[in-house]
Amino acid sequence: MNACWKGKAVLITGASSGLGWALAQALAPQQVHLGLLARREPELRRLADSLRQSGSRFSIHPCDVRDREAVSEAVRRFAAEAGRLDVAWVNSGIGGETSRQRWDWELWSRA
Repeated sequence: MNACWKGKAVLITGASSGLGWALAQALAPQQVHLGLLARREPELRRLADSLRQSGSRFSIHPCDVRDREAVSEAVRRFAAEAGRLDVAWVNSGIGGETSRQRWDWELWSRA
């Protein structure tokens, strides 16, 4: 796996918990440049701090995925810091009512 990931610039949304957090932990030993995006900046910092000895680099970009301009800016800043963007792992999302009886198109159009 090292040969595939080593030196890559990888952006992960939803990195402050769950699958995003686990993905960062799995990729960190591969000496990548990780762009960590999520709303909770303290959690992103805690993740990066826990992986500092891995040989990877970390860029923290707090933003809410519901704010398209903020996400675009975070992606642009990470690509500039890393010199490129090799992989974007789009992991975050929003929750809402998903039953057919109470489906809310307005909620999803705001996402």
